Amino acid sequence: MEGLNHTIGNLKITGRDVENLEEKPAAQAPPRRKQEPMIVTSDKTDTNVALCTIFSGANVVALDLEGVDLGRLGRTSIVQIATEEHCLLLDVLDADKDAPLMKWLRDILEDSSITKVIHDCRLASDALLHEFGIRLNGVHDTAAWHVTMTGRAEVNINETLTHNGIGVLYHHRNGSDYRNSRTNHAFWATRPLTPEMVTWAAGDASSTFKLYAAQRTAYGTIHIAKKKLAEKLSAKYLKWAREAKVTVISVNSSVVGRFIGRGGSNLRDIQKTTATLIKPHGSRLFERKFAVYYYDEEGLTRVRGAASGELVCDRYGRFDRTNGGRVAKVEGRRRGRNKHGK
Repeated sequence: MEGLNHTIGNLKITGRDVENLEEKPAAQAPPRRKQEPMIVTSDKTDTNVALCTIFSGANVVALDLEGVDLGRLGRTSIVQIATEEHCLLLDVLDADKDAPLMKWLRDILEDSSITKVIHDCRLASDALLHEFGIRLNGVHDTAAWHVTMTGRAEVNINETLTHNGIGVLYHHRNGSDYRNSRTNHAFWATRPLTPEMVTWAAGDASSTFKLYAAQRTAYGTIHIAKKKLAEKLSAKYLKWAREAKVTVISVNSSVVGRFIGRGGSNLRDIQKTTATLIKPHGSRLFERKFAVYYYDEEGLTRVRGAASGELVCDRYGRFDRTNGGRVAKVEGRRRGRNKHGK
């Protein structure tokens, strides 16, 4: 936390939020309830004492990012950073990376002595480095830990929470703002923030801390080797996207359904087979584009082949040339019969 006190000041928080940060005697403290998010919107008002109170002695914080095409090719809109008592939403849309707010954030996120709990940090880490020059460090990636525990990759936060018996986040996913976020490419660039957007961005940080505790406890003292594997995979996730190459591809409209697959199943197979990370990119109104993070040119070539419909990846991770998809389907059935001896 060295240097934090020098850059933590000059952040604008509403008066009500500052009052909420004032310490109260233990006897007067109300029962713990869900954190009300505090929105940091600029860097003009001195709130040193308030922010130091939040993070004083914090060894673990919850972290999440929202943005438009999150990653180096997009724009970060909001950074959620929370302790078990307080949740801050930093409005960083088009923020200057040298602004006091970003210097303060950099001190925390680069401090390896503070554990940042986040679900799948790959794109967040990429965005922080390439957009703001922040090299995220000291991560407990709940997605990486879940993979190590269950063998299931690409599982979202709500499924991970459910697996651990914890209530899901984003209870408003059935609301109009969630539907708008699926159709409006620039949803997270909208200002002013709506109450629903704030609720979504804040999520429920307490569930993040519960998940962190559950995953750490699950290994106990008898699964030290697995715990080390989970920590190693977290470190890999931290660096994977930010050190990879990235390009944008277009997917032929006639094969986009097959490219993605039911529930994203085909896309997961393609990513696993080609050692890539593939995420939707840009507006979906006219054509479907995807950002592809990769290290291997051969892997990228196979992704392009699947995107054009020339190649198809079967459930065993094998690529075949197709004739409008028909050859692949027949070949897939033939292989299925051979594999099972039927």
